[in-house]
Order: sequence, then structure tokens, then C-alpha cells
Amino acid sequence: MPTDQRVHGPAEAKRRLVLLHGWGADADDLIDLGQELAGPAIGLVGLRAPEPHPQGMGRQWYDLQNPLWPELVAAARQALQLRLLQLGEQVPLENTVLLGFSQGAAMAVDVASTLPLAGVIGCSGYPHPDWLP
Repeated sequence: MPTDQRVHGPAEAKRRLVLLHGWGADADDLIDLGQELAGPAIGLVGLRAPEPHPQGMGRQWYDLQNPLWPELVAAARQALQLRLLQLGEQVPLENTVLLGFSQGAAMAVDVASTLPLAGVIGCSGYPHPDWLP
């Protein structure tokens, strides 16, 4: 299993909820919420953001403290799209809902407009400057 994810639920799940944590959290952060929302028949995957948080704890999808952070979004978007396409090899993206919190919500809403996902849930997020629905 890749180290950038936490997997819960049945291995043979036909539907999946992918969880994207917020700035400074990690892949385990939303698992309890996901279990409450999805129930036992839905597979859960909590993804870990690729970048370390600047304060040493947790992760980030891109560096919000960098004044040029909007320019960093494109690379983060591409990496997440690739990761979701890989997950789609096991459970089709058409059967996958993406849930994000804060910075994870910004990423979820961003990539959801580019992939054939079943749905997207953004909690306490924001649109990226170049986002188009």
C-alpha cells in the first residue's frame, strides 16, 4: 500500500470516499468523519498531502505561506489528478466522491471539475484564483 494514503473499509468496495485533509493535518485527520458519512460498505481513502508543513507537523497540498502560492496550485492539481486516476484503476472515478476540508476542500473542488467523479464535498474551503467550474 502506498505510504501517501490510509485505507479503511472493505477491500472489495464498489464505491469510495476519498478524503483530503486541511493545511497542517495528515491523512488520518478525516477518517472518523468519513466512517460516519460512508458507512461500512463504502471504501475510504485518506490521502496525505505531498508537501511537509512549514512548522514541522502535518502536511500541505502547497505552501500557503509562499507569496507566489497561486502559482504552486498547478503542480498540486496535477499531482492530485494523477493520484486519483491511479485510485480509479481499483474503483472507478464515477463511483468515487471526493471530500476535502480547508486546503483539501480547495483541492477537491479544483480537481472535481476536471475528472468524472460521482461528487465532491468541500468543507470550509476556498476557490483557487484560476479555478473554473
